Amino acid sequence: MQVTPEIKEFAEKAKKGEVHVTVEIWVSVMPFEETILKNVTEMFMKEYPGITIKLVNTPQMKEKFKAAVIVGKGPDLLTWAHDWTGEFVEADLIVPFDEYLTDSIKNIYLPAALSAAEYKGHIWGLPWASETVALVCNTEMVSEPPKTFDELKSIMEKYYNPDQGKYGISHQVDPYFVSAWIHAFGGFYYNDTTGQVGVGSPGTIEGFKFFLDNIAPYMYRDDVGHETQLKLFIEKNTPCIVTGPWDIPKIKEAGIKFFVTPLPKIDDQHIPKPYSGIKLWWMSKLAKERGTDKAAVLFVLWFTLNDEVAKYLAKTAGFVPVNKIALESPEVKSIPEVYGYAKAVANSIPMPKSPAMAKVWGPVADAINAVWNGQATVEEAFQLAQQQIEEKLKG
Repeated sequence: MQVTPEIKEFAEKAKKGEVHVTVEIWVSVMPFEETILKNVTEMFMKEYPGITIKLVNTPQMKEKFKAAVIVGKGPDLLTWAHDWTGEFVEADLIVPFDEYLTDSIKNIYLPAALSAAEYKGHIWGLPWASETVALVCNTEMVSEPPKTFDELKSIMEKYYNPDQGKYGISHQVDPYFVSAWIHAFGGFYYNDTTGQVGVGSPGTIEGFKFFLDNIAPYMYRDDVGHETQLKLFIEKNTPCIVTGPWDIPKIKEAGIKFFVTPLPKIDDQHIPKPYSGIKLWWMSKLAKERGTDKAAVLFVLWFTLNDEVAKYLAKTAGFVPVNKIALESPEVKSIPEVYGYAKAVANSIPMPKSPAMAKVWGPVADAINAVWNGQATVEEAFQLAQQQIEEKLKG
């Protein structure tokens, strides 16, 4: 890996203790995650004794960050899922990493993860972990991952027996969860690059119709919320569930043996690509003003490119690496759920990060609910949502 000469020179001085810089980092995490992150910062400080890392666990971090920067206070770095990026950029709170990156650095990240950090032609953050939805199956009921959708459909058909309270699959129904099937047909909700709304596009309509025709018939349809769909799977009333890594602890607690695999392809032209959330490190504009930017960049590069750090985070907290070297390591491959979700992320589409997306989610959810409840056809509901979103964005 080749870093820029400026960062290389600074890193050498920091290793020798020839600089003395404090970098303040804000996170908003659970207590066990805070302990793990503190361990990582101690590893960094041992390697670079010239830099002190001050880690601050900050509830309600976004609003506090925005308020702090306005008065010249706050962190040099902070981390959260990538969909805050557009809001931070438009508010002039963060600075891009472009000048510190080389092609060899960018090549280490999964392409889908790096693209999550891009906004208006710049890279505003560096990725370190990811999450998306994938297919989780009970190995007592499904012996090996289905390679095609037809194989998954056979599984759903085999176990679907509503008279006995048994169903073919658990699947939450909302804009995030059905995004994989919409993207499979070239549909989309909102394009960050062009600003185009695609809710009423042919691909979006076709993708949701596919979901309705090929997955919904095998589901328990009366309650498609998170808790009910997860309960069906945990109580072994469905063989598989489409969900994210956040449900793995409960699945393990229930004593279920399982595998995690990407959603299977429909055919060579139609491959489900769910939305993903990518954890990014952003650099506050205060770092530039304070002159702590080189130390901040060095920490972020070390944190995101160090495959030992990625492996440690995967083993201790289940964080899914976006570092390609760590991802292919025996240590990560030996954690089945982490590796399974990593493969799903590689085939995902990062959520839009434009502030405009806040005006998209609600109308899409309303459209899905209207169709699900039989109040409108897919065309009627999704084209109405398209009109509503376009009007909101104009206003």
